[in-house]
Amino acid sequence: GFAAVLLYLIYAVCTGVLPYLHQKTVSGSFADSAAGTDYYGSTPCADRVALVEEPLESLGARIHLLDEARETIDLSYYAMHMGPSTDLFLGAILRAADRGVQVRILVDGMSGGLTWANRDYAAALGAHPNIQLKLYNPPNQLKPWTYNGRLHDKYLIIDNRLLLLGGRNIGDKYFNPEGFEKNLSIDRDVLVYNTQWQTGSRESVLFDVRAYLDTLWNS
Repeated sequence: GFAAVLLYLIYAVCTGVLPYLHQKTVSGSFADSAAGTDYYGSTPCADRVALVEEPLESLGARIHLLDEARETIDLSYYAMHMGPSTDLFLGAILRAADRGVQVRILVDGMSGGLTWANRDYAAALGAHPNIQLKLYNPPNQLKPWTYNGRLHDKYLIIDNRLLLLGGRNIGDKYFNPEGFEKNLSIDRDVLVYNTQWQTGSRESVLFDVRAYLDTLWNS
């Protein structure tokens, strides 16, 4: 018993901690690219953007976008904290699926909020014929080096028209609903509208985000 636990702890530290103590140096070329100079263009962009600052406004924006969906909903979040706000969010997803919208949900396998005590939520979503649910990198005790491979993405894609992304996960602490008295997480969202969605053009950043989700989804 004790010896087995001790051996596992040694194994976990040697494979899941020690290899990451040394931080790699970022190359100069990557730093220059990350500064944004590679992303400027001379032609008008297909996208229009708006900041969504207020917490409760950001919840309303999500519900409105989900209610506006006609064909597809793609979303990815690091964490879903159960409560009234999350119930409204998941309810809007189920309503969309009921009217025929195809939904893909990707959440972190450790902190996504759809495991352990909240397995019933995952079961209800996954049982719907129009909803696909995947967990990113669920914990594997035999592979401690994978524990820190977490998915911190936070975005919502509606059809080929709308993209909402930013720092907010899903939960009351991000949306400050009426009666919420705990610590509030101060974050910001950006709403992106693809003005060329009716033309079939794929110039919007929305398609880059969806291609990124496709890569994770199929990996």
